Amino acid sequence: MSNTKDGITQTKEFIELWKKFNQIYKEAMNKTAITEEEELLFLETKSIVARKFQTLVDSLAVERATIDRTYDVINHVLSLKSISTVSEESIRKMDTDWHQSYISLNRLLGHLEAQTASCCEKSGLDLKSALIPAAKLTLYAAVIAASVMAVFFFVYVISKAK
Repeated sequence: MSNTKDGITQTKEFIELWKKFNQIYKEAMNKTAITEEEELLFLETKSIVARKFQTLVDSLAVERATIDRTYDVINHVLSLKSISTVSEESIRKMDTDWHQSYISLNRLLGHLEAQTASCCEKSGLDLKSALIPAAKLTLYAAVIAASVMAVFFFVYVISKAK
């Protein structure tokens, strides 16, 4: 279950980074000039996105469609300054790919959360099924101990009465 929890954390962190990547890209599309700071931030974010996504892919069973679309988006924009040379059709495709990747990542997150819930339910059932026999055994032992004590008490009472 620890691996699933780690996967949930990794996926959530990546989704937040993925949204930041898209936000930087969208904001740059509306600008007429890109500063060096903005370009460096974008390239750094793009690099982090690529590394974190590869880590996510390596550690979890990520769908091939998610991998392809996510990498397509990462690879499509070389820099913010190159946005002005991208065609409208390419921008629409990239937006669609980003959105499809975002949906797939959220579906992956939901799957991981369902696994965690399922594991918790199973471990709860396993614990319950292990405790029931132990509780019965304890109850039987208590009944036997009470019976033995009752016999000793009656023997004691009878011996004192003589």
